[in-house]
Amino acid sequence: MKPLALAIASLGLYSASLSAIADEQKVERIEVTGSAIKRINAETALPVQNISQADIQKTGATSVADLLQKLPAMQGFTNDAASVGTSAGGYASASLHGLGDTRSLVLINGRRVATFAGQSLTGASAGVDLNSIPIAAIQRVEVLTDGASAIYGSDAMAGVVNFILKQDYTGVELTAGTVFTDGGGAEEKKASITAGYGDLEKDRFNILVSASHEERTALKATDRSEFAYPTKGYYDFTGSDGKDYRLYTTSGKSIPGNVAGGSVTNADGTVTKWSGFNPYLKANGSCAAGSVQSGNNCRYIYPADLEIIPDSKRDSLLTSFNFKINENHQFFAEAMYSRHETTSRVAPPPGSILVKAGSPFYATYLQPYGVPANADVTVNWRLGDAGQRATNDITEATHLVVGLKGVLAGWDYQTSYTHSLNRWTERIGGGYLYQDALSKAIDSGLINPFVPVGNQSPEAMALINAAKVSSDAQYKLGTTYLDFFQAQASHEIFSLPAGGVQLGTGFDIHRERNKYEPSALAQGLEQGGQFPDFATDAPFDTARTAWGAFGELLVPIVKGLEATTAVRYDHYSDFGSTTNAKLGMRWTPMRNLLVRASVNSGFHAPQPAQTANVTQLYGVTAGNYTCPFAATDSRSAYCVPGGDAAQYQMYVSGNPDLKPEKSTQFTLGFRYEPTTWASLGADLWSIKIRNQFGSKTETEIAQDWEDSIAKGYIRPLYTDPQTKQVQYAFVLPQVNLGDRKTTGIDFDLRFAFKTPVGRVNSSVVATWTLVDQQQTERGGDYYSNLGQYSPYLGAATLRLQGAWTTTLATANFDHTLTLNYKSGYREVNGGSLDITDAKGNYPDDVDYFEAPHKVKAWFPVDWQTAWKTPLQGLRVTGGIYNVFDKKPPFSTTGSTGQVIGYNAQVSDPRGRTYYLNASYKF
Repeated sequence: MKPLALAIASLGLYSASLSAIADEQKVERIEVTGSAIKRINAETALPVQNISQADIQKTGATSVADLLQKLPAMQGFTNDAASVGTSAGGYASASLHGLGDTRSLVLINGRRVATFAGQSLTGASAGVDLNSIPIAAIQRVEVLTDGASAIYGSDAMAGVVNFILKQDYTGVELTAGTVFTDGGGAEEKKASITAGYGDLEKDRFNILVSASHEERTALKATDRSEFAYPTKGYYDFTGSDGKDYRLYTTSGKSIPGNVAGGSVTNADGTVTKWSGFNPYLKANGSCAAGSVQSGNNCRYIYPADLEIIPDSKRDSLLTSFNFKINENHQFFAEAMYSRHETTSRVAPPPGSILVKAGSPFYATYLQPYGVPANADVTVNWRLGDAGQRATNDITEATHLVVGLKGVLAGWDYQTSYTHSLNRWTERIGGGYLYQDALSKAIDSGLINPFVPVGNQSPEAMALINAAKVSSDAQYKLGTTYLDFFQAQASHEIFSLPAGGVQLGTGFDIHRERNKYEPSALAQGLEQGGQFPDFATDAPFDTARTAWGAFGELLVPIVKGLEATTAVRYDHYSDFGSTTNAKLGMRWTPMRNLLVRASVNSGFHAPQPAQTANVTQLYGVTAGNYTCPFAATDSRSAYCVPGGDAAQYQMYVSGNPDLKPEKSTQFTLGFRYEPTTWASLGADLWSIKIRNQFGSKTETEIAQDWEDSIAKGYIRPLYTDPQTKQVQYAFVLPQVNLGDRKTTGIDFDLRFAFKTPVGRVNSSVVATWTLVDQQQTERGGDYYSNLGQYSPYLGAATLRLQGAWTTTLATANFDHTLTLNYKSGYREVNGGSLDITDAKGNYPDDVDYFEAPHKVKAWFPVDWQTAWKTPLQGLRVTGGIYNVFDKKPPFSTTGSTGQVIGYNAQVSDPRGRTYYLNASYKF
């Protein structure tokens, strides 16, 4: 195994190994070319973590996302919870040091991969989908936690995750496994087969085939009612200020519906007004099942319908072929296909409908409570009889590579062509209706919005069923394409007294394309569009070409001191050129001590979709906002009717003038081996990003409505398809924002020793973030989300994440105990909160935007036992996640999707979870 500096010079790639202490009697030492000093195999010129196949097995992870998102260096990623009620489409990502998935470059065997096809104009979900990479095909994972734009170009600002797939494998391996939980739900099954034939050295070829199948059942919020489903529709908690708060987890779109307040001008010029109310509550003295009372209205407890982990299926196939042409040249080819399907279910469709004067429901439901017969009323309703809304997302990924590698005229070379494609299809799985058909059904007077589920007449149910969008109807289709050619070579160009000077050089050219093809329904062109979540998606097809060239030099200055320099030039067809450089130093002042440092610049190009000149409806705001204008103000006519806090429609747009993000960063670290059985390492990293992509947050927009209206961030842009009322919408165009600064330390401690019962290997790996602050506009104030959930940034950066893993290895068993830790944080965005009055009562409709709340730390304990059975080649592994069934700490924000009550990016909602895996090699 070579160290990173030599690997860079010989391959032009940042890849190295940071292996855990081996099972041998002493830590392995290797000799580095150009140096007389033996070094521990954990040393590298840059901070690279290696996750071996044995390490993967110890985690018990059943997917690549599960594996990576447990790493202490990962924060701010997208996981399965993001698919709950959002447009994430089953996407899962990697995000190093919380810098985002688009700034963390994901490679397969050192080569680029097409990004997720379900990405949006905002750049959301624009990284590589981890769900498209089969864990059964992985040999190891290499994670570089330093910027690498000087070698790779765009997207490597935060670092690189390189998946090394199985290759040159002989024999057959069968695996099977299952996962089940104490509380039910989220059960998993998996099976795989890997077969390889041929020895490259003896037979001059090797062919490998690996196939796998995985599936998981859904986890409902009601299965975790102790933290994910408040049966009363709210959480009561005491804030860090000692005051009592109540967090509502309800919606004003209830079953039966709430009548919005309003007024009507009579024939004699007088005005009759009425306040909002719920007719069912008025008639029965309580709200219907599934709703809770709030003043004169009822609010629907929407978490009752959520599946906080959606069900999913994943199938994959990997084939590789290697042929040794002669001693100096080798041909290689690989093909990978994966299909990931997930189904997300949320509450029945909500909306506002217009009940016109003369409706047969007036006499029973409206007039007895003060609504005059000549008034049209808006009813905020949830059509429970349509059933849960369900979307089915299917992502298919194809990755093809052919290439040559070897030695030519003394130069180590490698050249390859990659064709990578990602296709995302979203289908309607139920619960959605056609706007026009629903409007006609409502206008018929047969559908009654004032009765509970199951109480519609047969005629009304026939109309509702006829208005439903056909199940499995294709709704959206996205495709991303990547064609990538690269060539690189390295050679020792001359020698110095301290060793040989290595030169690495290479170039690449690629074309990437983003194509989005929404159906006529998604564009609002078929039967008036979809109810609810009415959107008018716009198709786009954007592409660009780019090329880059780099050179790299490894110079041994004196014995024990070497420098690595690199520079890369890139040219993009859509925004121009950029040059980035890197300087690294590695010093070994003594046999057991390494000191390393690097400084570099980086860049991140916008995705083609972000530069599309398109504006489209993007759903609704995450928060509920109260109209700030008095009823006498003409501007109030554009507010959502009813007077209560409500969600507003949200539009987004691309920007052809978007400029690339730029960064400067450095690392400074050391590795120390005091004995042959212990090592310690730490790396300080710091990065500053300029020209961040993004848009103003809805929090900022809502803070000053008058200013936002003047600047065009709030506009009367949306027309409610049912009531025909023109309403305000939040508009979020893509722009280059201000700067971001973040600093932290990655550290690890590893040691091993013998005991009378076996050998102990132990490691502590952690990330401690010291600074994380950013501007939301150029020249603006800096906001920090370090240790707190910031309403201006929409996420929390944890100060400390870590894991302590200890394995006791005996002749037949390996027992592994892992203590996980994620630090707590403060929340300053409480959402829809009510505060108690002096007597301890909860007054209605007293909303407080900020609430001081401390989310507790999360520290579950995992256990695993692996048995080397008497049958040669058979290994059985059993384990328990969250041995003590620790519940996720309470959170008022949820952080992603419609999940509420806990932070799904921090804690696992499954509770105590068991797994059993078996593998057989022959």
